[in-house]
Amino acid sequence: MAKAGRKTYYWDSSSFIAWINGGRGHSKEVIDGLDTIGKEVNENRATLCTSVMTETELLQGKLSPEQTAKLQNLFKRRNVIEINVDSKVARTASEIRNYYSANGIRISTPDSIHLATAIIYGVDEFHTLDGDGERQRPSDLLRLNGNVAGHSLHIRVPIAVQPSLFSGVIPVALEAEPTRGKIAEETKQIESSAPEIQGSSARPADGRTTEEKAESRNKGGE
Repeated sequence: MAKAGRKTYYWDSSSFIAWINGGRGHSKEVIDGLDTIGKEVNENRATLCTSVMTETELLQGKLSPEQTAKLQNLFKRRNVIEINVDSKVARTASEIRNYYSANGIRISTPDSIHLATAIIYGVDEFHTLDGDGERQRPSDLLRLNGNVAGHSLHIRVPIAVQPSLFSGVIPVALEAEPTRGKIAEETKQIESSAPEIQGSSARPADGRTTEEKAESRNKGGE
């Protein structure tokens, strides 16, 4: 289902309820995350999907007219998809329930259908708030992140992903080390410009060595 350059998110009913309520009762991170994801979907930069069963779970009779309109307008978008519960979804949901039941964990039928739907349709991320509060249970969906009855599934709270600490930082250009040939050339230039070190046998400016001057003085004294 995922398209190149566009993420596909799956929201269970808890994510939709939080979004409809404007994140009321949740942390600022969740509120910002819901807004960010909503903006991605609104700008057609992401696909949002859920089970057709979600509308039943939302109990629309308890929604205000404004909330109902908000939900209906969302589902009118072409990149918001409701997925039917077919035989493959039902079979996978049953397998998930049986797997955890054998380990003493009860996964509800709606939760197993949400998980099965997300797995079969290969979403990038499954968003839920089940297990985000103080009350913690073995059946919390957030606990299943990474491995759902042997199936790979990324489950997380719908919060905005924080940018890297280094995003927007212009890297400092490092100068490359000089090559061996360049080093040799620079060394040669330094040596050629240095004064010549005179040894004891080197000739001074007048052309005579120290030994020759001494011999000349001795002859003059004789």
